Amino acid sequence: MSVTLFSFLRLRADLYRYLVSAFCFRIGFLMSIGLIMTSAANASERCVEPVFGVADIVIDQTADNANAARTKGMRLAAERAFTIVLDRLLMAPERRDAFLQKHDLDEFTDFVHIIEENNLPKRYIGRLDFCFDAQRLRTALKQANLRWSELQSPPILVVPVWNGTDGARAWQLKNKWIGAWHQFVGNNTGLVSFRILRPTLYRERRLRAEDLSAANQQHLASAAVLAEAQQVLLVIANEDYEGSTRLIDVSADLYDSDGKYLSAVFKHGKSAIGKVAGKNDLATIVNRHIVSIAKSMEEGWHAANLMGDPVSSRLTVEVPIDTLTDWASRLQTLRAIAVIDKMEIHKLDITSAIISLQLVGPVTALENALAVHNLQLRMKDDGLPVLTVAQGN
Repeated sequence: MSVTLFSFLRLRADLYRYLVSAFCFRIGFLMSIGLIMTSAANASERCVEPVFGVADIVIDQTADNANAARTKGMRLAAERAFTIVLDRLLMAPERRDAFLQKHDLDEFTDFVHIIEENNLPKRYIGRLDFCFDAQRLRTALKQANLRWSELQSPPILVVPVWNGTDGARAWQLKNKWIGAWHQFVGNNTGLVSFRILRPTLYRERRLRAEDLSAANQQHLASAAVLAEAQQVLLVIANEDYEGSTRLIDVSADLYDSDGKYLSAVFKHGKSAIGKVAGKNDLATIVNRHIVSIAKSMEEGWHAANLMGDPVSSRLTVEVPIDTLTDWASRLQTLRAIAVIDKMEIHKLDITSAIISLQLVGPVTALENALAVHNLQLRMKDDGLPVLTVAQGN
């Protein structure tokens, strides 16, 4: 009987330990899920002003020990991210270097988000996001008498076409011209927001290379819709032969979202393709043209949206008011536009407001910034610009 009682008590004790163990496992599992969800949420964090941030910097650093590798690796990653931001804003290595001689990135670091990392005995591998404080960086650039641009362009779809001796190509990623453009757009860190359509059977059938090469308005418009782009950059490379010499010429033209021609961006006559890697082979020539086209686009956008003008200008604008919500929305938009340094309300009633804007850049920079918010300045007969919703929106 005592043996039976002892066995029963031992069974109860075992059952109790099992239940406690199961409960602890459940709590631990739920906590793990919570940590995973928190990590996922952190991974989706972005800078308040994305132009002043860089995502997905990959670092692989070795040193004498783990701590030294991590410290050195994170510093190098931060320097790379800060250089990308300064190049984006200044577009001039000499101005970037002059700024870096007087300032350290730690003055402007807002936060660092570690996406993932692996600490080994003498090695650090990590993937990180960096965000720099926009207001502190603007102030420092002004004090250094540097002009910069920070407005991200509306999305521009890049449509690369290769006109070879065997026909037109637009979707074959193995083609050096087409593949290089896809790679460039994927790695682009400038202010011009390039997009590119990944090849699918549906797109290849709907948007035939021959029609894109001919700048068919309907097909360019359809491509813009698919990419949700406001403009289309058609970049064409034409292959030819003179005797046994292989030649290539390149052009780039800009179209609006309706497929209507806007302007020529780049044109280069025939270049002979050689076989010396890194000098005159096809890959080298292709990359050289892509860099030139992208630089032309970037410089044009940058110049039109320069900020930091030491002599500020004033612009008086009328803002129609339909509802209180509209008025609040317009104020919020104007306060978010960096080229507007100060804003003063001179008149306000139930129908409209008269606002004076102090600008630290050209009016074109203001107009481009307003266009991002589907707004425009329309000139009245009396010469006073009126802030209105852009046509077609």
